[in-house]
Amino acid sequence: MKLLAGALLALSFVATAHAQGDVASDQSTLSRAEVKADLAVYRESGLYWLQAADTESPWSPEYMTAVRRYQQLRAAPGFEALKEKYASRHSAGLTTTAH
Repeated sequence: MKLLAGALLALSFVATAHAQGDVASDQSTLSRAEVKADLAVYRESGLYWLQAADTESPWSPEYMTAVRRYQQLRAAPGFEALKEKYASRHSAGLTTTAH
């Protein structure tokens, strides 16, 4: 069931990226900030907890609601702000640790 849920989540990533017009040919082009921001909205949407429990069917209303919430959070202007927040934290960490 986790494999199916993971596949559905991957499809939602692709659909979201395509809808935003920034489909990358290589997922490794994501920045650290983008990955951290995505993880934050993944958790906030409830998908993380549903998949961690592995008790919820990916076809259940609760799961589908969490997928829609995840997509909304990714498309919201707050997602860009979250990426910027993580990027600035990362760059601040680099400047304070570099000698």
